[in-house]
Amino acid sequence: MAPILRVVRAAYDYDAQHDDELAVHEGQLLYVIGEPEPDWLLCSVKGPDGQADLTGNVPENYVEPAPVLYHAVALYDYDATNDDELTVRENDALDVLEVLPDDWVVAQRGPAFGLVPANYVEERGDAAPASAVPEPVAAAPALPAPPPAAKPLGPPKIATALYDYDPVEPDDLDIHEGENCLVIEDADLDWCKVRIISSKKDRSNKEGFVPRGYLQFKEVGKSPAAAATATPAAVATAAPALPAKPVIPVTAPVPPPLAAQPVIAAAPPAIPALDALASALSAQARERENADRIRREREAEEERVRRAQEEAAARRASEEAEQQARAERERRERLERDRQERDRQERERQQREVEEAAAAATPPALPARPPLPRRPSSPARPTAAPVAANSTGSNSIGSAAKDMPDPAKVRIWLDTSGQHRTEATFVDFVDGKVKLHKTNGARIDVPIAALCTDDQVLAYKLKGIPPPASLVPAAPAAKPSSVSTPLVTGGGGRSTMYGGFDWLPFLTSCGVDPQDAHTYAFHFVAEKLDESFLPELTRDILKGLGVKEGDILRIQKRLTTNKTQIQQREADLTTQNLARIEQYFQERVKLSDQSASQLKSDEDLARRLQQEELARANAGKRQDWQACGCRADGFGVEHGPAC
Repeated sequence: MAPILRVVRAAYDYDAQHDDELAVHEGQLLYVIGEPEPDWLLCSVKGPDGQADLTGNVPENYVEPAPVLYHAVALYDYDATNDDELTVRENDALDVLEVLPDDWVVAQRGPAFGLVPANYVEERGDAAPASAVPEPVAAAPALPAPPPAAKPLGPPKIATALYDYDPVEPDDLDIHEGENCLVIEDADLDWCKVRIISSKKDRSNKEGFVPRGYLQFKEVGKSPAAAATATPAAVATAAPALPAKPVIPVTAPVPPPLAAQPVIAAAPPAIPALDALASALSAQARERENADRIRREREAEEERVRRAQEEAAARRASEEAEQQARAERERRERLERDRQERDRQERERQQREVEEAAAAATPPALPARPPLPRRPSSPARPTAAPVAANSTGSNSIGSAAKDMPDPAKVRIWLDTSGQHRTEATFVDFVDGKVKLHKTNGARIDVPIAALCTDDQVLAYKLKGIPPPASLVPAAPAAKPSSVSTPLVTGGGGRSTMYGGFDWLPFLTSCGVDPQDAHTYAFHFVAEKLDESFLPELTRDILKGLGVKEGDILRIQKRLTTNKTQIQQREADLTTQNLARIEQYFQERVKLSDQSASQLKSDEDLARRLQQEELARANAGKRQDWQACGCRADGFGVEHGPAC
């Protein structure tokens, strides 16, 4: 059992507002077994009709010190055997506060309270009694009874602030609208001294004066049961008679057997609060604040979890999109490599077929021409030039198949830096690209902006198009005789072109206002940007160059359209190049077939001419032999006299 700290009496009726509170009636004695929080007491009372003791919290300002029933003196020594009992020594002065029906009394010795067997004490008068035992042990001096506490004038008065009040005097109290307060003094007709009741530490228990008209009072009255409660005087007259003194042997005093001890229930945990009924308001305010705090924490946790889930989902989506994009890039690269490998294999196959066809069409070598016998004297006669055995009778296959440029039209083309040069002839100028035919037979497309200024002007002239004014150098102006107006390019004397690319037409074609287009063009030229930077013009770069938000959208839209058109043109050019390559190989095969047929015809013609030449030579020899009297037989030639 818990020890009894002190004994008090209920000054007002109090109805329990929570499960851990104790309902009491005015005049009821309470055993204080704990003080967990300021302004609250943990009390215990005897249960009705022998039931278990009741325990709960009671406001401290609802109780007062218990009155003393009578003064008593201890007859014997008694050592407490439980926490709620009081240890006394013989002749100790005691104040009896309550007499229990089971031969126990609740006594006070100095600041200590507890249960003592009723037959161990004896009532005495106001003066301290003489010692009952003739031994030289001095009796414990009787402690003065605690002064009775003045009964409160009434239950606490609670008020609520109707308006905010700012202090005017040093002892005034700043109070906010809606705050609850405990009225301490209200004797004045216009002012009240109050104490703030709040769960906020910086506001609670602040005291001061507030105008009465700023407050709304809440009176708390007693319950009807208070009228039926006995007064302390009546309780004092109802003290039971003491039991008979037990017989004590001469050898040693033996105390009588102890009576049964009343049971006091254990104390439940206390709930903090403040004064009187204001404690209920403060508790409710704290509960609301705790509920709001828990709700806010729960909402914050839910929001944190939701954001974490959204971030995780966004990361997963980003990773999946990146993986898909990477897989798509790898797939396209793999398809491109496969296509290039197939094209390479096809070209090698076609090259092998051409070489095999050329090898198959090569005729066999002709037999060596037999040497002619020496003629002693004959007029020179023109002879046909012999055809070499390995002669094809025509140009080589490569020269016939390879398209070479006209050497008379070949010139050197330079880029904008002047470091790279190409020897080629002009073919055409289409879609901003100059088509050139190189000396090695290759045909290339060069953007007009990549060429130097002179070559750009030449390309326009060869195409029959007048070159832009930006490419043609202005003629020197005549020296003015008086004040003259300077020539303005674009605006303010500055150019809108850099690297052969004029920004002004491009910006106006995007839908930009002409005045803004001039300003933007000057910025681009100042940063030395040309046409090659168009794919790299991001939103941040355009914004850094001073381009307005709407114009950024217009430029990006045009760039997207240009990119799509460029991709379409590149796809068309790729298709055209593949068609040209296919046509080229077909022409090579056709030329190879024609060359093989031509070679065979040439060889047949060469053999026929050679045979005719041999026949004519032999016929001439026979005529010469006959004229000079020579005769040929199977063993040789017999010369005549003329030889």
